[in-house]
Formats: sequence, C-alpha cells, structure tokens
Amino acid sequence: MWPGKSYYLVAHGIEVWRPFTFLERRALGGARLVLCVSEFTRNQLLQHCRIPRERTAVIPNALDPRLDPPSPGPPPAAPPVILAVSRLSIADSYKGIDHLIAAMPAVLAQIPQARLRIVGRGDGLSGLQARVRDLNVGNAVEFAGYAGDSELPDEFARCRLFALPSQKEGFGLVYLEAMAHGRPCLGARAGGAPEVITGDTGVLVEYGDVAAIAAAIVAALRRDWPIEPLLERAKMFSYLRFKERFASLMMA
Repeated sequence: MWPGKSYYLVAHGIEVWRPFTFLERRALGGARLVLCVSEFTRNQLLQHCRIPRERTAVIPNALDPRLDPPSPGPPPAAPPVILAVSRLSIADSYKGIDHLIAAMPAVLAQIPQARLRIVGRGDGLSGLQARVRDLNVGNAVEFAGYAGDSELPDEFARCRLFALPSQKEGFGLVYLEAMAHGRPCLGARAGGAPEVITGDTGVLVEYGDVAAIAAAIVAALRRDWPIEPLLERAKMFSYLRFKERFASLMMA
C-alpha cells in the first residue's frame, strides 16, 4: 500500500471479525505480518480478508508486569463470591453479565450464601439492575461500580470464582488476571476464551445457556482449585514470554 515501507498490523479482536472495506483490505494485504492475539481472531480475520496465512501470526496478549500481584492467598471461606469485571454498556451486552444474573436463582437454590459482585459501569447498568429486581435476587447481587487497576487485586482476593461468560472476547486477558491472583474462571465456549481457560484453571459453557452457567458456577464453587496450575497458566502469558515470542517473530 505504501511503496518501500515495511509495516506490521495488530488484530486485537472483534474489530476484525467482520467484512473489510477496500482500503482496509489493501492495508492488510500490504503488511509484512499481521499479529493476532488468538487463533480464533486470526481465523476470523482470514475469513474476511484473503491474505496468505503465513503472513499472519498468533501472539497472545501479556499480563502487565507493573500489575504483578503479591503472593495470592486462598479465597475467604464465606460467603462464596462470584466476581465479574466488565463494561456495562448496552453495546457490550455480549459480555454475558445478564446471563450471570439470570443464573443466580438456580445458584442460590444450591448455595444460598453465594453472592455475585459486578464491577464496572456503563449505560446498561439500569437495565441490569432492573433484571436483578425482576428476579428478586437483590440480596445476592451487588453492583460495585468502577474499579481502577490498583483496586482490582482486592476484588480478586475476595472472590472464589471469576466469571465472564462472554461471546466475543478476542483473547481474554481478564481471565489471566484472575488466574494470576489464584482464582479459577468461568467463560463461554466462544471467541478466544477457550485458548485461555483450561480444565485446571476454570470451566467453559455454551454462550447464553443460563442453566449451564448456573450448574457450572455451583460445581466451581464446590470444587477445590489448587493454586499452582492457576499461577503456572498465568506465567505462560507473562510479559517476558511475550517479548520472547515477539522477538522471534521479528527475526523470522
């Protein structure tokens, strides 16, 4: 696209899960390499842009070394807290927060002490609050508002399970952040989440299946999750590993 120029592009997620304009296709086609944050994202990009697969590469996102947590401890014994961290905008309804809320009656029937703590803000908040009222689970669901990077470690520390059954995660860095704090994750079998969450670090359910979400939450809250596999999984996506992968691609 630019004669004599060598450039790289990065495909983060849902912004490339769509048809491209003519100029976008030209830009992608002229790139020396397109770096994709997950295999799912790469496959989505290639469906919409006919560039050689060998001119793409997967290089997952990395945990921010400035936010390395202290040695994580076990979760509080009670009440068992399910934590969700997400934008609560109407445009981001695919994150599945409404599905977590809808699952709470079934969760409470099995674990009456369970609590869902939702961290985030956005123009979809009032609708989610209305859903809580409609289901009469106000005593078990808390909207905590926005939390900055310095506050998130405390949020992870007080939960037993991190849950974000999202449909369109390009990669799913937030799951790794939970694992780095020693907490297992619940995600949807969609987008890039299955490339992050393993059987030792969490559970995957079909997107939008509220009954399956409830059953998975109950099983996860009752399961003993050894902390070592969680921490090891997070280390696989450390900034050091990222630099090593990036350097190898640049030298290829």
